[in-house]
Amino acid sequence: MYTVHHFVCAKVIYFNTNAYGPSFIKNDECNLYLPVILAKINMKSLSNIVRFFILATSINVFFIRTGYAQNIAAPARMATGWGYVKKDLSWLIEPKFTRFWKDGMFVMTDEESGEVLCEFHNGMAQYRNGTSWGYYNDKGVVAVKAQFTDARHFSDSAGAVKKTGKWGFIDRAGNWIIQPVYKDVLSFHDGIAAARESKKWGFINKSGSWIIQPQYENVKMFNGALAPAESDGKWGYIDRKNNSVIAPAYKDADPFNNGWALVLTADGWGYIDSTGQFVIKPQFEKAFPFKGNVARVKKDDMWFFIDRNGKPTTTYGFLNAEEFSDGAAMVRRDRGNWGYINEDGSWLIEPRFYVAGNFINGIAKVRMENAEEWNYIDKKGNNLFGKMKFEKAEDFSDGLARIRKDGMWGFINEKGETVIKPQFERALDFISLE
Repeated sequence: MYTVHHFVCAKVIYFNTNAYGPSFIKNDECNLYLPVILAKINMKSLSNIVRFFILATSINVFFIRTGYAQNIAAPARMATGWGYVKKDLSWLIEPKFTRFWKDGMFVMTDEESGEVLCEFHNGMAQYRNGTSWGYYNDKGVVAVKAQFTDARHFSDSAGAVKKTGKWGFIDRAGNWIIQPVYKDVLSFHDGIAAARESKKWGFINKSGSWIIQPQYENVKMFNGALAPAESDGKWGYIDRKNNSVIAPAYKDADPFNNGWALVLTADGWGYIDSTGQFVIKPQFEKAFPFKGNVARVKKDDMWFFIDRNGKPTTTYGFLNAEEFSDGAAMVRRDRGNWGYINEDGSWLIEPRFYVAGNFINGIAKVRMENAEEWNYIDKKGNNLFGKMKFEKAEDFSDGLARIRKDGMWGFINEKGETVIKPQFERALDFISLE
């Protein structure tokens, strides 16, 4: 869908802005695009259309093609440290941090201390200065000065922070939403957060009032109407009024996902519905939530994909299997090469890759055995981007992929064009700052 972004007085020029930046639309293409664009604009009468064309003769109209996040930046490291770089190579956050924290772990570094920068979540990113934590906002401005002994990701417009040995919640300006009075907390989700007082967990709302008094040994977050809760060493499910909907009977339990939840018994992991009835009996050493109509499970040390009847999609298992992405799953049957299967278990690409990555928008990174360089393929296994090869390559994200050449990292687009030349000592994917 195209939307009007902004106007600048000048001769008419139309842009098609995609993940790689704006590109000019030729005059003959404008005749094709304009009717489509106009069809999506709520014109109440022919006179409005006429006004639109008159306006267009004296201004630039920038059209943004939605499909990739617009407010994005990538963590990147220069000789001076880690920061966030934008697509135009300006720095959202200057590269001055010694370490970068991603997914609960430090990105590889030789440093043992120093300033730390974190991922963006909900428009805010934690940073550590010395031993104190604060937050940057998505404008690259310090919105909350470093003052807390610990800080977690923002979620639901609230950040969990620790001060004077207790946890509370702040807003984006650093004002207290809930004073620090809790032993521990989980992030807010749909206006509810888990909180621990003494040794027991309960749930609070954004006014800090207990909606479920602390009484559980452990809890996990609500996902829909139910949340897992542990009592006397057994997990069950409660609703938002603290009614026991599924009695504690499991060794472990995950939040519900699309109507089913994973639970652990003495026989292994299985799937239950919202009434507590097993829809797929417990039997798996490991199991993951369904993605569409298939789920990844491990049984007898081999990985399988099962359908919603619990039946494997193949007659054989895999030594390794990754989640489905873009309709394909990366698998290998033994310690040999990787290939890709479809959701029905049929081979999309027979195993022939020494290392491989997930398909994103029909493109995947691969490396052949005994090859020192990486390249990209389509879903037919054809090499893309001509003879271009890279020292290292990563999956696509928001239309861009990280590649390494001559020891430095840069970015290419889905056409194989270099949009940011290799210049970073280290770089991570472009991510939404929202």
